[in-house]
Amino acid sequence: MSLFIKYGSLSHQKTIYLMMICFAFLLLLSPDVFASGTGEGLPWEAPLDKLKRSLSGPVAMSISLVALVACGSSLIFGNDMNDFSRRMVLVILAITVLVSGTKLLEIFFGTSGALIS
Repeated sequence: MSLFIKYGSLSHQKTIYLMMICFAFLLLLSPDVFASGTGEGLPWEAPLDKLKRSLSGPVAMSISLVALVACGSSLIFGNDMNDFSRRMVLVILAITVLVSGTKLLEIFFGTSGALIS
C-alpha cells in the first residue's frame, strides 16, 4: 500500500510532497512565531478585570447569598407557582450558585475552586 494515490498522476505526488514540506517548515517555525514578550495587554483587559473583581467581591457574595435564601424559600413554600415562574427561580438560583461558587467552596470545604486570572 503506497502513501500516494494508486492511479494518481505525478501532480498528486508533487502536491503531497509540497504539503509535507510546508508542514515540516511550520513545525520548525512555530516556536519563533508563537513566542511573545509581556506587553502592556489588550485594551479590554482592564474592564474585564474590574468586572471579575466585582463578581467575586464581598458585595456580590452577600447579594448572591440573599438571592440563594430567597430562591430556596420560594421553591420550598411556593406551592402554587406556575411553570414559568418556577423556571425563572431556578435560573436565578443557578446564577447565584455560579457567582458564589468559589466562596462557598472555601467556606464549606476549606479549599478554593479553580480561578481564571
